[in-house]
Amino acid sequence: MYQSNGYMCADLVNPDRPKWADPEHLSNDEKGAAADGTFAYCGRYEIDVKQSQIIHLPEVATNPGYVGSRQVRPYRLEGNRLILSDVEKNDPAVARWKIVWEKLP
Repeated sequence: MYQSNGYMCADLVNPDRPKWADPEHLSNDEKGAAADGTFAYCGRYEIDVKQSQIIHLPEVATNPGYVGSRQVRPYRLEGNRLILSDVEKNDPAVARWKIVWEKLP
């Protein structure tokens, strides 16, 4: 979600994470699977049109290391889609990553 006031929020969830047997009484395994299957952060953003980059400036995040960082995301616009994509530099198991956001009417 990107707001015109300069704030954004992203919540990425693994759709295959297991359902909870009893939401009122989670097991440690269920808590771990929920944490492993979710990543979120929110804060201000900046757009560098010349470099085609969006810079996320997280103020809250599920990963405390993201708070106060600069998350640079190369972007392009295609119709009603915002596409963030780049070569992965930190995870040898991933060659490229791509996230497509689509604006709904």
